[in-house]
Amino acid sequence: MPRPTTAIIDLSSIEHNFNVIKKHCPKSKIYSVVKSDAYGHGVKKVVGALKKSDGFCVATIEEADEFREFSKKPLVCLQGFYDREDLKLAFLHKLELVIHNEEQIVLLEKLKLSFPSLWLKFDTGMNRLGFKQNEIEKMMDRLRPFSNKIVLMTHLKSSSGKKMSKSITNNQFNLFTKTSSNLKQKNHNFLTSVSNSGGILNFENLSSDIERPGLSLYGSHYQYKAKTFKLKNVTTLVSKIIAIKEIKKGHTVGYDGLWKAKKNTLIGIIPIGYSDGIPLNYGNKGYVLVNKVKAEVIGRVAMDMMAVELPDISIEVGEEIILWGKDLKVDDLSLLTDNIPYSFMTSLSKRVTRKYIK
Repeated sequence: MPRPTTAIIDLSSIEHNFNVIKKHCPKSKIYSVVKSDAYGHGVKKVVGALKKSDGFCVATIEEADEFREFSKKPLVCLQGFYDREDLKLAFLHKLELVIHNEEQIVLLEKLKLSFPSLWLKFDTGMNRLGFKQNEIEKMMDRLRPFSNKIVLMTHLKSSSGKKMSKSITNNQFNLFTKTSSNLKQKNHNFLTSVSNSGGILNFENLSSDIERPGLSLYGSHYQYKAKTFKLKNVTTLVSKIIAIKEIKKGHTVGYDGLWKAKKNTLIGIIPIGYSDGIPLNYGNKGYVLVNKVKAEVIGRVAMDMMAVELPDISIEVGEEIILWGKDLKVDDLSLLTDNIPYSFMTSLSKRVTRKYIK
């Protein structure tokens, strides 16, 4: 019998969330972001659910190589290529590559390989990858011989989350728009790509030719301004109680005794731990649902197990536990632990069984 810890993934909810996003930006093409194994949801299954997507985005050449085993749809590699062998593999797989440094362009000029599309990364303030404003036109000209389709892209750094900033995001977009308008006045022909999930759902005016939603596809609202978008929950992480113990007043639980019983207390042991993706700091902060009632996670989360304080003495071994889902949102849990939903989703290890429903 397998360990009773399962991520139940609703593929119809992913399709619903895509339709919500598409309705919000009907004139744009949608390239769905499926990096990191579709944020931990299983890239092959997720791509199958996103049949309406115009294209997809992954982070690395290795992810692109895996993607090409089951799909020939347009695919952008967001980190581009790292060396000559990567570039050759990208050519073989007909990838669309993000170009973010001059060394990549030099290698393109040496190998003289052509691609369906090249995405020129404009650093509008993230200060991570990409070219500055005064470099864009020159680099765009250097890319022309290697693709008939150039996409000028940027990445928004403060469009969602606890530190969402309208002013920072609008400044990024205004710089992008000013630069792209000047280039088009000089008869440069290219497409544009600006918004991630936050840009799409938190702002009305950040439209571009291609949008790149990621987290919202998987049901997270992550402080998007309008929960009225009615994104559906995608994943329900469940397990079962495998042991119940009575802890006497004054006794501790787990490594380093980080939780002490203030009274005689029943605790339940759940077979999931930090090697499965539960944050190490979840103890004494997070909680689960037992029979729709909150049960606090206590003590230190271990590699394979964690403990919860049981709210009801009638609970038995084998009782189902919900770690997150529709009634216990991963967004809320991430705030409790000073975390982000991305981390919760992508950290779910392969030890956690995935069960797909439609």
